[in-house]
Amino acid sequence: MSKVFKIVCFSFALTPFYAFSAHVSCDLALQTLTNEVEENYAGYVDNNRDSLELAENQLRERIIHKTHVECLDFLAQWLDGFSDPQLSVTFSPKHSSNPSTNDGLENADQRVQLRWISEDVALFKLSSFDANLKMKIEALIESNYSQLMRAKGLIVDLRGNDYGTFPTMYSALEIIDIKDYQSIWHVLSSENNTNYYDQNLSKMRRSDDPTMYSALANLVADMNQFPNTWLEYSWSRPSGEIALKNLEAIYIIQDETVAFAAEEFLIAAKKNDKVKTFGGATFGNLDYAEPISYPILDLYTAHIPSQKRVWYEHGPINENGLPPDVKIHASDEKLIGYLHDLMKLKIRESQAHLNL
Repeated sequence: MSKVFKIVCFSFALTPFYAFSAHVSCDLALQTLTNEVEENYAGYVDNNRDSLELAENQLRERIIHKTHVECLDFLAQWLDGFSDPQLSVTFSPKHSSNPSTNDGLENADQRVQLRWISEDVALFKLSSFDANLKMKIEALIESNYSQLMRAKGLIVDLRGNDYGTFPTMYSALEIIDIKDYQSIWHVLSSENNTNYYDQNLSKMRRSDDPTMYSALANLVADMNQFPNTWLEYSWSRPSGEIALKNLEAIYIIQDETVAFAAEEFLIAAKKNDKVKTFGGATFGNLDYAEPISYPILDLYTAHIPSQKRVWYEHGPINENGLPPDVKIHASDEKLIGYLHDLMKLKIRESQAHLNL
C-alpha cells in the first residue's frame, strides 16, 4: 500500500560557542558518528563500504589529540564522502550562541509574488517553499484565479528556492495540469527513525489533516511491524481541481540556487508538454530527505536523512542537478522581458495555427 505523509524540513543556524571543554576524544566522536550513520542513514547502502572504512581509518590517524573545535572539521570530512548536502554535522545547539531563525513569514512578500506582465501573461515568483508560505501561495492563487483562468501564459521564477517543504510546493504545483506524475520514496525503519516518526505522529491532530494523519499512522505501524527494512510510500498526485488548462505556454526559470522541493516541482511540471525550462542546471539535492538530528558526545549534532527518493528517470541528481531545456544566463536582468516576448510570440503562433 502506498503511503503519503508530510516531509518536515529542519534547518539549524549554528555558530559554535567555545565556552565548553576543549578536551574531547575525537576518535570516539568519529566512531559514534559512523555508527549512527551506518544504522540510520537512508543513503548508506548506496555507497561503497570499503571506501568509507578506508576514509575512516585514514582520518583516525590524523585526529589524535584534536580539540573539539578541530574535530568538527574531521567529522565533516568523513561525511563529505557521501556527497549528500543533507547529511551534515554541526556543533550541538546548546553550545551555539545563535538561535535558529526562520524568515519565511518576515520576507513572504519578497519571496512569493504573483504579478501580471501583460494582460494574458503572469509571473509567479516562488523563491521559497518554506512551510510558512503555504497559505500565502494559496491566497495569491485564489485572489488571482479568475484572471489566471483567462491567461495564455505563465512564467514561474524558481531562482533562490533551495529548500522548503513538499506540502508548500504542492500548493503551487496544483495550478499546472499534470498527468502521470508520482513522487515515490523509501524510508528506513531503523529503531531511531521509527521513534522519530512515532513522535511526529503524536504531535499531529487527526482533525488538522485526516488523510495525512492516517497515512503517517499507517507508516509508523508498518515501521514497527517491519524493523530495519525499507518501506515505500508515495506522495499523492495533484488533484487537478484548479489546474490551468487554458495555458498555452509555461516557462520556468531555474539555476544553481534551485534545490530540493523546487527540483521536485520541476520534475512534476515537466510532465506537462507545454512546460519549457530556462537557465542553468539546478543544485542537485533531492536524492535523500527528512534528516533526523542525533547527538554526538553531547558536543555535536549529526543530521542524518531517513528517506531516499526512488528514481525511475532523471536521477540520482545529487551533484549533477537538473539541466534546463534552454541554457541561458539566469542572472540577466532582462531575462523576464525576453521570456515574456518569446512567450507572446509562441501564443500568437499557436492562435494563428488554430485559425487555419
